[in-house]
Amino acid sequence: MGTQLSFTFQNESLLITGQKNAETSVMDNPIDPFVEANKKFFVDYTGVQLSLDFTKPKEEECMNIKDVSEKLGINNKYTLLIFDDLTGFPVATQLTMLKVLSAPAAQYKEALHLTFRVKRHRRATEIIFFPNKTFIIWEGHIHIDTNMWGKASITTNGVIRKRSKYGKNDECFLIKDGMESTEKEPIIVYRPVGPIF
Repeated sequence: MGTQLSFTFQNESLLITGQKNAETSVMDNPIDPFVEANKKFFVDYTGVQLSLDFTKPKEEECMNIKDVSEKLGINNKYTLLIFDDLTGFPVATQLTMLKVLSAPAAQYKEALHLTFRVKRHRRATEIIFFPNKTFIIWEGHIHIDTNMWGKASITTNGVIRKRSKYGKNDECFLIKDGMESTEKEPIIVYRPVGPIF
């Protein structure tokens, strides 16, 4: 026949042994081994009243769209760091602001409408930031590291393999690498609650 399991209580611990001929005895008050195991590994709270204090989680303070539009000035130079909508990886743009407007767009009551000229370009570009988009803005034209690649490795076949440091739309690109790549403090860090990058 197969292996028979026997449950033995010694020194308040549950032992499960796989002996072929286990000795068994009938007890006056049978003990349920699974209940005893739960008591051993989980504290028995029978008759104890627990008091739970629920606190409201602290939400991160974030600017609203109107505050952002009031902070940006016309004909001033800025550096914008955002996630590219197509690839999900960071893009830094040096620009000169032409127009800033807080107005409704799509299903949102307020959105940030920016009209700007990219450095060394003649034509104006317009972008609409919905209130769930994360972005960072610095004053002046500064260099921001947007290198998404980690260290290259060579396989045994001689193939060079590169992997990105983080996954796409990972805030580490903006917050960790982007902000730490320059000593200058950003004037706007827009990180809404529940963002879509």
